[in-house]
Amino acid sequence: MDAHFILGTIYKDRGLHARALSMFRKVVELKPDHEEVQALLAAVAPPEPPPKRVPAASSAGSSRRPDEALLAAGLLGLAIPVRADVIVLEGGDRITGQVVAKGTKRLRVQTPYGLLVIPREKVERIKKDDGTEEVLNAPAPVPTPPRRRSRRCGSSSW
Repeated sequence: MDAHFILGTIYKDRGLHARALSMFRKVVELKPDHEEVQALLAAVAPPEPPPKRVPAASSAGSSRRPDEALLAAGLLGLAIPVRADVIVLEGGDRITGQVVAKGTKRLRVQTPYGLLVIPREKVERIKKDDGTEEVLNAPAPVPTPPRRRSRRCGSSSW
């Protein structure tokens, strides 16, 4: 959570508001009562258009105001998860990000830290955010040592 908050702050300071917004939403998803992130969200969120005024005659039967509907829609937008795949490398290391391109020799993965280009032969598998898994290079099976034949004490002739 701290990493998302720090990245969001860096993105905000550099004027990358869409990326900052994504990081701050992740912080809210992980810790909804985080106080600092609420103020930062308001600073980087795109300005909302002014609400349309509803004629008084049509709103007589409704107790909700347009502001409440906009607030509810904004809160629902915070709950949308960010798409992320997990790339498992040969040694077991994992990289979280979105696979943006798969070539015959390389994978391109967008992470919060930037675009990574990974040689395809170094990737064991990709765990996608929908729960499916794509195996690129299956790990070689570990050979089992041959079984030793046991000698029985009474069967050997010395």
